Amino acid sequence: MRWLQLVPRLFCVSALAFVAACSSDAESPAADDNQESDGRGRPIDNDDTEEEPEDTTDAAAEDIGGPEDAASDTTITPDTTPDTTPSDTSVADTSRPDTSTTDSGTPDALDDGCSEKLRFIYVMSKDKGLYQFDPYTATFTLVGQVDCGEFSDTTPSSMAMSTLGVALINYSDSSLQTVDIDDAACVESGWTAGTGGFSRFGMGYVADRVGGTETLYISNATRLASLNTTTWEVTNIGALPSQSELSGTGNGELWGFFPLESPPQLLQLDRTNATVLNSFDLPPLPPNLDTFAFTAWGGEFYIFYRLSGLGETTRVYRFSRVTQELELIVEDSGINVVGAGVSICAPTSR
Repeated sequence: MRWLQLVPRLFCVSALAFVAACSSDAESPAADDNQESDGRGRPIDNDDTEEEPEDTTDAAAEDIGGPEDAASDTTITPDTTPDTTPSDTSVADTSRPDTSTTDSGTPDALDDGCSEKLRFIYVMSKDKGLYQFDPYTATFTLVGQVDCGEFSDTTPSSMAMSTLGVALINYSDSSLQTVDIDDAACVESGWTAGTGGFSRFGMGYVADRVGGTETLYISNATRLASLNTTTWEVTNIGALPSQSELSGTGNGELWGFFPLESPPQLLQLDRTNATVLNSFDLPPLPPNLDTFAFTAWGGEFYIFYRLSGLGETTRVYRFSRVTQELELIVEDSGINVVGAGVSICAPTSR
């Protein structure tokens, strides 16, 4: 997305964050007969599949400054085994952690420096609406319309959320914008499309260490990389099997949703070399995928999935790593979700 002017505090910090999803022209089956579809309803850029990654290994992704515990600097070792704690997946469950009032904007009772609003999932619609999604009630609340002065035919494509309350949004023209979740104000980032061979990509923030620092990871159809949101340099990490969307957690896990695999898969990726640490095969999803988005939240996974066709809107699925069941929790959302993001402040268990 392209953004309005970003609030001044965005330039006082070195980090922007958020999760990911992709979009397409909803009612047209393909954008160009000469371009290969990436399964998210938009053609894969040739740069994403053919360009040799530029050597940026000296530009490691920088500590981007989430809420920090000065007494703690312990590197997180991601949990590589499924959570075996029983999980209530009922949509009617409205119980919450003991926190302050929703959207209070102040640190809550968990005392980790995060505002309550950062506990939620955020999504972008194709028509540039920014929504808060509550996993407890499976409901969407409109935050505002994002108007960054972009051309009318430019649409959001992917999203990630930082602990600063700022969403990074990748657009169909390969630009990267920042949006404040308080008022949907936006500004263009310092990103240059094509850097490191990346133009349009999935993305998600992952906690680096105890205390809240985070790194942004990005993926295209073939590769995983990290993106330094201060220098905007890309560091190549390793190969991926196909197009994915990424999501990170506060306990250091990096997950990807791979809808083009057969069966579709959720893969936990090693952040140092992109090897698979853990995997779940999903039940068959409906064919004719148009747009999708993905987040990890509360030890579970949320998939936002829209089919091609007039009148179709995004469905929301929840996958439990305990029961390994995929549950349809919203059949007709009324919106077309093309990006989703969650900060590392989100709970890691329900």
